[in-house]
Amino acid sequence: VKKLVADRSSPPKMLLTLSKSIPEEVWLSELSIDDSSLVLKGSALGFNPISDFMKSLNESIYFKDLSLRSTQTVKAETGQDIAVFELGAQRRNE
Repeated sequence: VKKLVADRSSPPKMLLTLSKSIPEEVWLSELSIDDSSLVLKGSALGFNPISDFMKSLNESIYFKDLSLRSTQTVKAETGQDIAVFELGAQRRNE
């Protein structure tokens, strides 16, 4: 019962931590969280903000083993180059 009660508070805290970790130049388009892992997809105004985001998430008490699964550069409708990415991480046991 204690584990169930503790697990109920984890997702909101994880989402709050995630929202505080996102640089202004990064936008998330997809988020998937299950019992043991996290997958994030999004875009950014370059690769440096993605790197900063990854560093911040890796320092979080909620995530570990963060990896950059894929990245590519695409042209936005405005003609600007946008970095599209997919990150994966494992959830830490609290």
